[in-house]
Amino acid sequence: MTIFSIMFIFSISPEALLQKIDNARAPENFESIIVMINHYPDGREIQYRMKSISKKDKGTYLEFLSPAREKGRKFLVVGDNLWMYVPGVSRIIRLSVKDNFMGSNFTNNDLMKSRFEGDYSPVSIDSTSIKNKYILSLKAKSSSVPYSKIEITVQRNEYTPKLILYYTLSGKLLRRMELNSIKDFDGYKIPTYMKMENLLTKNNYTIVRLESLIERKNIHNRIFNPDNLKR
Repeated sequence: MTIFSIMFIFSISPEALLQKIDNARAPENFESIIVMINHYPDGREIQYRMKSISKKDKGTYLEFLSPAREKGRKFLVVGDNLWMYVPGVSRIIRLSVKDNFMGSNFTNNDLMKSRFEGDYSPVSIDSTSIKNKYILSLKAKSSSVPYSKIEITVQRNEYTPKLILYYTLSGKLLRRMELNSIKDFDGYKIPTYMKMENLLTKNNYTIVRLESLIERKNIHNRIFNPDNLKR
C-alpha cells in the first residue's frame, strides 16, 4: 500500500462515510421479508413475520404476514409521518416515529427507515479507538427523531455497520444493536441478524432476521398513499 492510499483511507470525511454506510445498508428501492422476535424479561417470546417495501424519497410500507391475529396489519412511513391500519378498524391511525414498534426494542423509525441521512447529521469520526474500524458519530437534526446521538461502528473499506449505539436526549446510552451474519443480496452485503438490546431493562431485547431482499426497479407510488392502506 502506498503512502497516498494510506492518506486516502484516513482522510474520509464524516459526510462521505455516512453516505457510504447508507448506500451499503440496502438498495434505494427494495422489497424484503423479515422476522422479528421480542424477548421479554419474564421469558416470553412473541414472533412476527413481515413484508417491507421501500422506495427512496417516497417511504416505506410494511405488512404483517403472521401470526394470524396480526395478518393484514399495515404500516406506512413517509418522511416524519407514520400511519397504521388494523383490519376491522374503520379508520387509519396516526403514530409517532418515536414509539416502540409492536412492543419491541426498535422504534418505528429504527425499523421502517433504512437510511440515517434524513434524520441525523454526521459529526465526527474516531479512527483510532478500535483497530481497522471507524466509529461515526451522528447528531439528531430535530427533536422529532427518537435519539439525540447515534454511534456507528464499521469495518474500514466495508461500511456495513457492525455495532450501533443509541443515546437519549440527556446523553444516556439507551440501546445497543449488534449486526452480523452478513449475506450478499444483489451485490449488497447486508446483515441478516440484528439484536437490539434495551440497556435499561435486563433480559429485554429484540432480534430481527432478514429472510430475503430483492432490488425492485418499478415500485408504484400509490403504495405510499395512506388512503390506500385499507385496500
